[in-house]
Amino acid sequence: MKEFSFAPLLFLLPHFVSSQQLPPFSKAALAAYTPQAAACPAHFSLIREAKQLSPKEHAYQHARHKDALPDAFKTYLKHLISSGQDIPETLKDIYRGKRGASPSYGLAFSGGAYRAALFEAGAVAAFDGRNKSSNAAGFGGILQGASYMAGLSGGGWFVTALAQANMPTMPELVFGPPSAPSAEVNPNVYGGFNIAFDVLTPFGNNDTLNQAFVGGLILETTGKAGSPAGRHAGLPDAFGISLARHFANGTNAANLLDLENALHGSGQLFSGIEKVPAFQTHQLPFPIVLSTLLSDKGNASNLFSNEVVPLSNTKFEYNIFEFGSYDPSLSAFIPIKNLGSVDDHTCVAGFDQIAFVLGSTGDIFPVVNASAQFAPDDPTVLQFEASSAAFQQIVPQANVRLDSALVPNAFKGRHGFSEAEQEVLSLGDGGIDGANLPLQPLLVKARGVQAIIAVDVSGNTDDNFADGSAMIAESKRAALFPGAYKFPAIPPTPADFVAQGLTTKPTFFGCDEGADVPLIVYLPNGGAPPGQPAITNASTNQLSFSDPALVQQILDQAGQTVTRGRPQYGQSRDPLFPVCLACALAEGERGRLHMKRDHQCDVCFERYCYAPDQYKQKVSTLGALATAGEGSEESGSVFSGRYAPVVISLLALNVVLVVALIALGGLLCRRRRTSGGRYQAVRT
Repeated sequence: MKEFSFAPLLFLLPHFVSSQQLPPFSKAALAAYTPQAAACPAHFSLIREAKQLSPKEHAYQHARHKDALPDAFKTYLKHLISSGQDIPETLKDIYRGKRGASPSYGLAFSGGAYRAALFEAGAVAAFDGRNKSSNAAGFGGILQGASYMAGLSGGGWFVTALAQANMPTMPELVFGPPSAPSAEVNPNVYGGFNIAFDVLTPFGNNDTLNQAFVGGLILETTGKAGSPAGRHAGLPDAFGISLARHFANGTNAANLLDLENALHGSGQLFSGIEKVPAFQTHQLPFPIVLSTLLSDKGNASNLFSNEVVPLSNTKFEYNIFEFGSYDPSLSAFIPIKNLGSVDDHTCVAGFDQIAFVLGSTGDIFPVVNASAQFAPDDPTVLQFEASSAAFQQIVPQANVRLDSALVPNAFKGRHGFSEAEQEVLSLGDGGIDGANLPLQPLLVKARGVQAIIAVDVSGNTDDNFADGSAMIAESKRAALFPGAYKFPAIPPTPADFVAQGLTTKPTFFGCDEGADVPLIVYLPNGGAPPGQPAITNASTNQLSFSDPALVQQILDQAGQTVTRGRPQYGQSRDPLFPVCLACALAEGERGRLHMKRDHQCDVCFERYCYAPDQYKQKVSTLGALATAGEGSEESGSVFSGRYAPVVISLLALNVVLVVALIALGGLLCRRRRTSGGRYQAVRT
């Protein structure tokens, strides 16, 4: 893949600027992306207090544990037995449902753009009961047994794609169905990641066509911004519409470059996943995608490392039924199908576009905006400000942040909420505060999650591997809300994670910390398996992969990384790890039912569980060598850290607007202002 350079675009005026013609775009997609006013249900109440699960989520989990999980656990146990290891009797009883046993665990997928989405697909393939090699190894069925799956940023893209595509196998999720793609694609059929096409420059080196492509994305947001139901649109809307070509139904390799006819995911709603067959039959782990509140009232003392958003800012979740947060700073939800509504009397439908959720969870534009205060002359800042001004000319709006995902504030007036006086909520990347693992929704007490498999594909190090920073940030965040979330003990710094070898092997955190503390199985992408080249550490900037063979190798290596365990005596993998992982996932249920822990699980926990006291002397000297700072993944400007590459790449979406779309601003503004003149200049 070529590294994106926007410099040539600054001096290339496409034909439609001089001719005053609009770039190609889909009128059908524009209409489908535009929210509409809708009748509110009888006796409708918009806001639900988050004291417990929503009735619909509770009903789904009850039905899943009653109808789907008993067979899923029995099948998983069968695969575990077939691996040839000695299986503890208590473990057999739990997975066979004796004494009403039904483990509850979740899967958490970190951010990291395509690097994360691909690694996570490879990891899930290793846990998929439809994968023969996974079944033979004793891991097949872990996916089918999960109660929840949560993702943010690149992990949010992965979770969204998997859920809305009816949980296909991982090869189909990444590469599309085996049949040849057709330009007459069914808008309800998934076509794969379409990973050979860059998210921002799908026409390769043709800058003119890439400018036209971006122009079309922006135009497809104008219906939303100009409608009473939509109110506003920001840069994440346009970015999300592009992402939908890769992570939503309706696009394949044959029609991705069709800019005028296909819907490319517009009109596909997050609430619509409720109608997916896998969800209807309770076969799908309940999906949750995170975004982070951007607020001028954030507590700067809670900033983690060099991040620009405090850990104390509210985490918002999009789930199939609701939008809101369990954080004590809000503790309220609204129905997601009525996202965009602000009261009990006037409802909105069609706001919860899958494209919008994709853009919201992966929105890191605020990183650039925040840098303007201390680096106003930085070229990246100047380009961002110029492109934001161009966007404002095309989609004029007053008093909103164009760098954020904009949601009309249903929680206005809520006591204790930082945004109680704001008309609009501004949301950014789910990991923009440094908490790059979506553990918060799985720590919610009402959900009763006993264990979490945390797949960390963060790019903390110079070579884009995870160093434990995301876990540390999650731990610090949970500590800010001690009455709401419990988090197990972990090493205090990335240096400790590295010194103890916890970034290159699986670790169980919280093995003996009580029933109210979930056991976290930490599976980091911290380095290639011994003897293999490093291929799972692509830059966050890499938004396409042209070689299908390399993509398959990434999936394979990811699967090996999360299943090799802690090999002993020169082995390439630990043959005991399948049993050890099964012990970890069943531990909470074993404790709840007061069943004895078998010797084999004791052996496993001795090998895999983190014991803080055990390491204090071992790493005291090494820990003192850490000079980069707690949670550090960068130094100086935010442009030098994990967001730097993707910031530069995402600015392509903005910068082309300066030269390619400024004329469109005149056209569209004249059309809009003749109908009311209500738009004013915006300050981003």
